[in-house]
Amino acid sequence: AGGFFYLRAQGEKNLKTNVAAAGNSETAREGLYITHNGKEYQYNEDVINFLCLGIDKDIPIEEKRFGYSEGLADAIILISINVETGQIKLLAIPRDTIVPVKVLDKAGYFLKNADLQITLQYMYGETAADSCELMLNTVSDLLYKVPIQRYCSINFQAIPILNDAIGGVDVQVLEDISGATGNYQTGDTIHLAGNMALDYVRERDTNVFGSSMGRLERQKQYITNYFATAKNAVKNDMALPVTIYQSLQGNMCTNISVEDIAYLVPKLLDVSLTAEDMTMIPGEIIQPDEHEQYIVNKDQLKEVVLNFFYKEVG
Repeated sequence: AGGFFYLRAQGEKNLKTNVAAAGNSETAREGLYITHNGKEYQYNEDVINFLCLGIDKDIPIEEKRFGYSEGLADAIILISINVETGQIKLLAIPRDTIVPVKVLDKAGYFLKNADLQITLQYMYGETAADSCELMLNTVSDLLYKVPIQRYCSINFQAIPILNDAIGGVDVQVLEDISGATGNYQTGDTIHLAGNMALDYVRERDTNVFGSSMGRLERQKQYITNYFATAKNAVKNDMALPVTIYQSLQGNMCTNISVEDIAYLVPKLLDVSLTAEDMTMIPGEIIQPDEHEQYIVNKDQLKEVVLNFFYKEVG
C-alpha cells in the first residue's frame, strides 16, 4: 500500500504543470497564458494532456517502415483529463490537417517548415520517440502552444491486444466496412474481438472523398465504448492497466510511466466519457489535388482551446 501511494504521489508531481514556476519570462509563459479579445487566460494546472497516436505499421513500433520511414500518424487524438473535476475530453485532429510540418533531412537536421498534412510529421523522426516528440510539438503549436505532458503511439498490432485485454468492445456499426475479418453493415450491433477491432478503426475506402473523416468518427465511437468497458474491467482487476502496459511493449512508444498510471487510474474509475466529450478541431475538408486537405478555422479553434485547457484570469 505504501508503494502504491508513493507511485501515485510521484505521478502527480511529474504530470502536473506548475504555471507559477513560469514567473515573468515571456518565453516560459508561452502556452501558459493566452490573450483573447482583451482578456487573459491561464492554463488550468488540473488539466493533464496525453497525445495518442495510431501509426500505420504492422511491424514493431521501433522498426522502420519500408526500411526508411517511421510511418504515418493515421489517428491523432489529444486526451485531456481534469484531475480535480474528473472530467475527460477528447480532441480529434484529422490526419489531413494542414500545418507547418518540420521537414528534416536523413541525419535529423532541420531543413524547413512546409505546409503539409500533419500525418506526415511522424515520418521525420529518427526513432519512434523522436517522431512522437515531433508530433507533440506540432500539435502543441497548432493548439496555440498548449502544454502536452505525455505521448503514446501504438501500431496496428496493438489494437487487438488492447481490445481483447478487456474482453472485447460492442459497437453499432456507423458505416459499411469491408475488412480482412469480414463485411460489416451500417446499423448492425457487433462484438469486436481480435482483428475485428483493427478492421473497425483502420479500414476506409480511399476512393471515397472524405473517407478518413468517417473513419475518425468510428475511432471516436470505439474509444468511447472502450473506455466504458475498460472501467468495469479495471474495477474487477486494479492491476489490469499495468498488465496491459507491459503487454504492449514492442508495439508502443510512450513516455507514460508506471507512476503516471498509478496516479491516474483511481481518478478515472468514476469518470464517464460520452460522445459530447469528444470534439474535432473545426475546419473543412477540400481536395485541391489527388490528396485531401483539412483546413482549420483558426478563430473557432482558439475558442475550443480556451474552453478545453484554460481559465480566465483577467
